[in-house]
Formats: sequence, C-alpha cells, structure tokens
Amino acid sequence: MIRSLALLLSMAVACGGAAASRADDTKDQYLEVWNARFATYEQQFTAADADIRKDVQNLAAAIDAGRIKAWPELVQPVTAITAKVREAFATAGRGDTLKQFIVHMQTDTTPGLTEVWFQNQSGDWQQRAQHLDRITKDFLNALDRKIAESPQWMAEAEDLAREQGFVQGISQELPSLYQQAIAYYGDVRQAEAADRERQQRFAEALAQIGRAFDNLNYQQQLQNSLNRPRTCSVWQNMITCR
Repeated sequence: MIRSLALLLSMAVACGGAAASRADDTKDQYLEVWNARFATYEQQFTAADADIRKDVQNLAAAIDAGRIKAWPELVQPVTAITAKVREAFATAGRGDTLKQFIVHMQTDTTPGLTEVWFQNQSGDWQQRAQHLDRITKDFLNALDRKIAESPQWMAEAEDLAREQGFVQGISQELPSLYQQAIAYYGDVRQAEAADRERQQRFAEALAQIGRAFDNLNYQQQLQNSLNRPRTCSVWQNMITCR
C-alpha cells in the first residue's frame, strides 16, 4: 500500500498542480519578443538620429563658410536630410505604437478590450493623418514665400518630415500588431485549455490519493478489530467471541 501511495503522489506531482500556468508562460514569451523588437527600434532610431545630426551640422557649416549662397543649392541637401528624418521617425512611430501596445498587453486584458484598443488607436491615427495632410498642403502652398522670407523654412520642412514619418510608422505598425494579437490570443486559448486539462488530471490524482488513504484507514481499522483481545464462550457446538 505504501508503494501504491508513493506512485499516486508521484503522479500528482507530474500533473503539475503547483506549476506555472502555460497561459502565463505564453504571455511572457510574447512580451519578451515585443520588448526585444522595441529595443531594436530604439537602437535604429538612435543611430539614424546621430547620422541626421551630422548632416545638419555639415550643411550649417557649408552655409556659414559661404559654399552655399542661393536657396536652389539647398534643395538637394535639405531634401536628403528630410528624407532621412522621415525614415527615422517612421521607426520612432513604430516604436511608440509598439510601446503603447506592450503597456496594454501587460494588463489583465481580454480579446474584446484589445479590439477596443486597436479601434481607439486607429481613430487617433486617422485624425492625426488628416491634420498632417492639411498642414503639408499649407506648407507646400506657402513654400516660395517662406523661402523668400527666411531660412526658417528648412526647420519647418524638418518638423513636417518628423510628423510625416511618425504617422507613417504608426500606419505600418498597427496592422502588424493586430495580426500578432490574433496569434497571441489563439495561443493563449490553447494554453488555457492545456492548463484546464492539467488541473483536471491533478484533481483526479488527488482524488485517487484520497481514496487510497480511505482504503488504508479501513484496512487499519479491520486489522485492529481482528487483533484486539477477545472473550470467547462455547455453547453446544458454537463459539461466540466478543
């Protein structure tokens, strides 16, 4: 009986009643991947920002040295810088969107709440994109006047490129994250089903242990009853013990 109980106990341990939830493990694995990608976006943006700063410094030095004297000579270098700014801030937009998504997923969220999160993010993006479209048109319509007035147009072009890149990055990251969220909740459902099956096996193992102990107790009671001192009497052909 002791060996049988030991076997049942080992079965209960194997069922993992106290083990970590597979659903929690799944969440941790996804969060690890998302955090790693966010770190990559940060590294890419930092490198791009340093490269842009160098280009801006070189352009400023060329203007101060008189190597660039008329605004047409600025078209190529400014266009190149704004293109880099736009690309860098597309990365920043992706990183910012991903960071907000990670914060959301770290909460005790549900598929319904995550769907609402995506709807809100999409609505915010649409408003921002519409505003960007208006200010881009206004900037281009007034560009000749701005160039004639002051070199401030270059800073405005850079600011506009930042916003254009950021909005572009959001539009790139949101659809990708939506597909990942679908995959995540699918994996979580499978993990939760595995958790329920494991808990059921654990409960069954505990029930078997309980029945084994009950049986052991019955056997001990029977043995005690048979071994206790008895007083017997003989009457005719019958023996009576009590």
